[in-house]
Amino acid sequence: MLRPVIPGSLAVFVGWYIAAVGFTYRELLVSLLLVTSLLALSAGKEGIRVGFTLWVLTLGMGYRTLPVTATLRLHPAEVLLLGLMVLLILSRMLGAERVHTPYPTWLLLFIPFWLWGWVPGLLAGRPVDVMFSEFRNFVLFIPLLILAHHALREETALGSAITVFYVTGTAVAALGTIEYLFPSVASLVPGFSAAPFAHRTGEGFSRAAFSFYGHQNATFLCVLSLPFAAYLVRYKNGTARKIALAVAGLIQFVAIFIAGHRSMWFIVFVQLLIWMQKRGGSVLAVLMTLSLSVGLYQVMPTSVQARVDSLILVLEGAPGDSSGIKRWERATGAMEVCTKEPFGLGWAGAGWVHSDFLQVAANLGVLAGLVFFGGFISRLWRLIRHVRTLDDGSTDGALALSMLLSFVACGWILSTQPVVVLTQSILPLWFVWVLVETQTGRWTTISPRADDAHTSLR
Repeated sequence: MLRPVIPGSLAVFVGWYIAAVGFTYRELLVSLLLVTSLLALSAGKEGIRVGFTLWVLTLGMGYRTLPVTATLRLHPAEVLLLGLMVLLILSRMLGAERVHTPYPTWLLLFIPFWLWGWVPGLLAGRPVDVMFSEFRNFVLFIPLLILAHHALREETALGSAITVFYVTGTAVAALGTIEYLFPSVASLVPGFSAAPFAHRTGEGFSRAAFSFYGHQNATFLCVLSLPFAAYLVRYKNGTARKIALAVAGLIQFVAIFIAGHRSMWFIVFVQLLIWMQKRGGSVLAVLMTLSLSVGLYQVMPTSVQARVDSLILVLEGAPGDSSGIKRWERATGAMEVCTKEPFGLGWAGAGWVHSDFLQVAANLGVLAGLVFFGGFISRLWRLIRHVRTLDDGSTDGALALSMLLSFVACGWILSTQPVVVLTQSILPLWFVWVLVETQTGRWTTISPRADDAHTSLR
């Protein structure tokens, strides 16, 4: 008898709340978290897998965060991630199957530096919430790794998570593109966007705002998700599916272009060269790609050519605009810190360096920076080996190539952007990195090597 009363009472409460308080993105975030949590709990043994797949969707929420202090904000993705960890712990306590989680050596070597970063930071009198905001973004890698090992054991679960990742990237790209073409649509969703209008750069290029996401950094997600089209085509066949993947890929490509992120243009070009070399199987394919790119550059508008030219100047180390100059100044400043303070300034000491490998070295010490960079290089090299050995026509071969292209983008973003300081920016990179850890670990279990040793924390 009480069952009809509960939904009715809930509906009345929701109606009253919307009428009295209104409905903003905060209520939407809380609602999504509650719905996702209920779905995960109601899925029983499949709860972790269902919850993890839904968690991938939260990567598209962008800069929609919940404030805790003036400088510390929580992202829905991290809240749900920690909630899934609690669910996993409870399921283990109730006797659920235990899954071995291997921890890479580079991570075990890196963790002590996370603790060390508090020492110089506290001695310098740095605010605890400021330091914690950066510290927790690294810690989140651990629950993500554990959950991925539990949730992505089967190919169907892996395929679902990657499909959702690709869909999320497409949705973010589509919203940004629609907003770019029709800025007035932002007024249809009040409170969800601030400045939808594009702005012009010094070269005259009109950059999309991506205000629904919160920043042009939305294209980081697109650059990471776009390469997985190669895997998704192999994962399931079908003409309609291939057409949908192609259209979605085109939408993401357009979004990357209109965002005007020069470094993202560059890494997409690198991804294309790698893909052409692998699929074309010859240097000729790469040369043809280069020739077509030069021809395309010649027919581009002057504003686009000027933006490409400014990118070339930055890559040469002679930036001609204020943005490029500031990036070089921050990078050289971080290197000076590494020379003067080899043990690091502590968490949040170096500010936003716009190169996370350098930022880690400046904050946690030179050795910590080498461990972090070495962890990336070791995984990249392992991935390259798998791309070379796996059958190109197999699903695993397509997955390895997709992960390689996406992981190369991860390395480039970590080298040129400030992403470890924002949860919404770093989690998509951690997701791709975790995919590399779990899948390459699976491929190497048949013939493990000494240099790929993993240790389990119990």
